[in-house]
Amino acid sequence: MVMTNEQCLKNLIYESKTLEDEGIVISTPGNIIVNLHFILGLVLGDNLGLNSILEFSRSFSDSFFFCQFCKANKEHTKHMTQENPLLMRNINNYSQDVAKMNVTQPGIHKNSFLNNITSFHVTQNYCVDIMHDLFEL
Repeated sequence: MVMTNEQCLKNLIYESKTLEDEGIVISTPGNIIVNLHFILGLVLGDNLGLNSILEFSRSFSDSFFFCQFCKANKEHTKHMTQENPLLMRNINNYSQDVAKMNVTQPGIHKNSFLNNITSFHVTQNYCVDIMHDLFEL
């Protein structure tokens, strides 16, 4: 049986939401009680791992849209030398693309379960794999 990202991450998501919403109560050496909250800032990984866990395209060779940051197609990226702000993924166009339910067009398999964390959205997870993106050049 193949497990989905949601099945694998449900406990992590629950704990992350709890730490963000409820926090933990700590006592300082001066007997000051503090309710400390945490947020998920970034999910790190290599390109394939990130695309998989964030529910983006898992194919970089035959996928028309493969980037988690933008909606530039593969041919366009071969000639791009700078970021095009009009092609950047955001929460609005991500939601529209998820609704299409066609991974080949927007490069999204489905809405990421990680988006259930209040302060996190996959379109704002600006993490790159330095080993594959820079050091292999």
